[in-house]
Amino acid sequence: MLLLCILFLSLRVSASDAHVLPTQSQAALQATPSPTTNYTPPNSNTSFEPYLLLTTELSINQIRPNGRNIRVLIPELGNAVDFDIRRGTMCWSVVSRGKITCSKLDGSEQFEVLSTASRTIDAIAVDWITQKLYWADAEAKQILVLDLITRLGKVIANTGNQTLPRSLVVDPTRRWLYWSDSGNQPKIERLSMDGTNRETLHSSGLGAPNALTIDYGTQTLYWTDSVTRDIKCSSTDGSGRQIVTSAVFWPYSITLSADSLYWTDWEYNAVFQATMSGRNTSFLISGLSSRPKGIRYISYDSQPSASNPCAVNNGGCSHLCLLSSASPSNYTCSCPEGYVSTNANQSSCIATSNASNFSGSCVSAGYQSCCTSGLCLGYLGDCSCSIDCYAHGTCCADINQTCSSTAGPPPSVFFSDNNSLYSMGLDGSNLSVVLTGLSDVSALDFDYRQGHLYWTELNPPTIWKSAINGSFKEILVNTNISTPAGLAVDWVSNKVYWTDEDLSTIEVLDPMRKSRRVLFKTGLSGSPGFPRAIVLDPITRWLYWTDWSSTPMIGRASMDGTSRTVVQDYNLGYPNALALDYATQRLYWGDGGLTWVESSWVDGSDRQVLYQSDDLYPYSMVLFGRTLYISNWIGMRVVTVGTSGVSSMEAIYNNPEYNPKGIRVVSRNVQIEGTNPCALNNGGCTHLCLLSSVQEAGFTCNCPGGTMLNSTQGVCESVLPSPPPTPTLQGSCKRAGYTTCCPTSSCIGSPQEADCYCDHLCYKFRDCCPDISETCPSLLSSATPTPSSTLTVFVNTTVGTLSETILSTPTASHLMSTGKYTNTIVTHTPSSRPTETQRDYTTNVLATTIVAMVIILFLLVLILGVSIALRIHGRTIKQLTYSTGVTEKSLVQAQQLG
Repeated sequence: MLLLCILFLSLRVSASDAHVLPTQSQAALQATPSPTTNYTPPNSNTSFEPYLLLTTELSINQIRPNGRNIRVLIPELGNAVDFDIRRGTMCWSVVSRGKITCSKLDGSEQFEVLSTASRTIDAIAVDWITQKLYWADAEAKQILVLDLITRLGKVIANTGNQTLPRSLVVDPTRRWLYWSDSGNQPKIERLSMDGTNRETLHSSGLGAPNALTIDYGTQTLYWTDSVTRDIKCSSTDGSGRQIVTSAVFWPYSITLSADSLYWTDWEYNAVFQATMSGRNTSFLISGLSSRPKGIRYISYDSQPSASNPCAVNNGGCSHLCLLSSASPSNYTCSCPEGYVSTNANQSSCIATSNASNFSGSCVSAGYQSCCTSGLCLGYLGDCSCSIDCYAHGTCCADINQTCSSTAGPPPSVFFSDNNSLYSMGLDGSNLSVVLTGLSDVSALDFDYRQGHLYWTELNPPTIWKSAINGSFKEILVNTNISTPAGLAVDWVSNKVYWTDEDLSTIEVLDPMRKSRRVLFKTGLSGSPGFPRAIVLDPITRWLYWTDWSSTPMIGRASMDGTSRTVVQDYNLGYPNALALDYATQRLYWGDGGLTWVESSWVDGSDRQVLYQSDDLYPYSMVLFGRTLYISNWIGMRVVTVGTSGVSSMEAIYNNPEYNPKGIRVVSRNVQIEGTNPCALNNGGCTHLCLLSSVQEAGFTCNCPGGTMLNSTQGVCESVLPSPPPTPTLQGSCKRAGYTTCCPTSSCIGSPQEADCYCDHLCYKFRDCCPDISETCPSLLSSATPTPSSTLTVFVNTTVGTLSETILSTPTASHLMSTGKYTNTIVTHTPSSRPTETQRDYTTNVLATTIVAMVIILFLLVLILGVSIALRIHGRTIKQLTYSTGVTEKSLVQAQQLG
């Protein structure tokens, strides 16, 4: 193989005059996409070479502006296409499948954002300022908008019965949307990006206006017309209309750079280019075997920056914040499909299913007025006894129903810093130290009914328990633990769960029985996870966790570790903090990378940005009533953010020395009572009885590491084989340690365990070195069984992949703690140690191989030298011939003149 490589390189040197043809063939468009390595989304601080994005009936492709270097990004049909340069993403529609898909600009990390029954999604446009996607449905005669973060959307315009919306383009800098209509009465219109202020720009002299593009610098609108066969332009207000060029055939899509126009053509299956004035029209790419569709010029100048009025707190909108060219504030709030507004400006929306008549009277909870006009508000304004009674003592209820008293000590905010645990009132008053002298505290939680406080320390890694007042400290876990970053207590069945960042695991412990196991390893696409926060819901028996590895995500699983699903895996930075609204099943998370707080339902739907600020880096948070209490690393503060109405951030405590970390609100009313199926006889389990959201019984029996469940008897049995018997040695033996060899009567240490065969026979930890008179072969012939080094592989039936492989059995407990395994054990026993004859044979073969390779290397160098010499000789002959020819020609001319 090496010989062939060198010969190939020498031939490449001889063929240095080869040229690359300027025209790329369609074969390049049908090629397999090039693998992407170390892709980094472009940003304005790095050099970025513009290119064209072209979709065809076969693929989505990247092309340099000179028409060369065609690269297939995605081997899939693409219709309309658009992009967001600063976020490094692109989106495209597939008409035949009724879907819109987005990905990174290099085609990686694809995710579907919309799937409909419509088969006429032939126009899309990305608002790169507020992250909205606009699209046209030609069949439904509608223009719609979709929030790319929350995936909520609505219809903003009905185009009319006789219309055929064909192309969209947005101008977020001036907050206008332009669209072309190729129906019975073709026209070009525009409307505000919130769907208001609609007006017609052109309605005459049009045949079939196929595509639109905008020069944002000059505010010029360009469009192609496949019937009049030309490209026209006008000002974005419709004035100054003129023909740019008539040198077109069947133009379909169009885009522009700073000095050129590019368009796709269906008559020639080609891409054309011309100057901005329409001159010098030429083929950029010709002879495509499939029709070219959408085209976009990818550069930073193609999408100028502008202020985002929706950036702070989503503009005060509960759901959709849409740019508006008509509103004085440059935006309007809007309710998505399936929601209704609770006020005039649509800043507060509730799901239609949550709006219901209320039969009783409404009272103020001391926190907010819960009901208006006899209508109980939905999620964002909901007043629920299950929440507000716990937090405030009164709530919106029937006239004959009263809330239970919040008797007992007032709620307290417990939080940690590096060295201490503190307690204070909900408003930051009455600060006191609960514990001090700790070491790098990360997370904390409590069990109110048991009166226990739990926390994790990172140096050294330890999980602790004490009384809530800090007394009676004891260590729960300090072995086989690395970075316990997150902690959560199951107050129903009395279990402790934690995340371990370095081990990529989520584990559980029964503190009473001292039984412990790894539930599962985290991570997506085979990459190791970095689990951070964890929260439990023992009532519904689900656990939730965040992971901020290279593929950040928020996940959900049954509390026994089964039924794992992804809740969110898009547009996440560092999802550090996690909180749960137990009554409404609303999940909240704080993102340190994106500096905001978001929420969604527990299934991932209805995603919303609750609050955003550059002064926010949430580390941990908890929900109490309608307020999130957050440990904020910017300013070393504990802050609050409201979850209803217009959210704002208020500081209730400033730590002058350390960043606050774990945080909880300790109250009897936070941990709702639930049914514990493990209460009676531990559910019949010998070790771990874990709550389950999927099992009919509400729990499953589980086993600690090193044991596995006997499915017939329901008990945990050891997976470790009985230790092999120790061979009886004749002669004296010396204590050998872990790895020693004995070629003489004295023991010699060796880094190669396999080289110490006697030690291996003695099962590693025995006194194994015999006298020189006692040799190892005599032991092999003994009737005593020889222990083998067994390669044990456990197959994880939950994940369906090979999880871990270990040598021998002392570490099987760690293996068995990584998930739920079958009783199947696959073993492999190594062959016997090679004899002296076998070793001599191996040595001879190795020596012969080395000699052969030296000879081959010498021949290769010789061949390479001869090849280079011949090439130099050839060039010299050419130069001599050329010089001789010139000299002879000069002599003839001189004779003629003479």
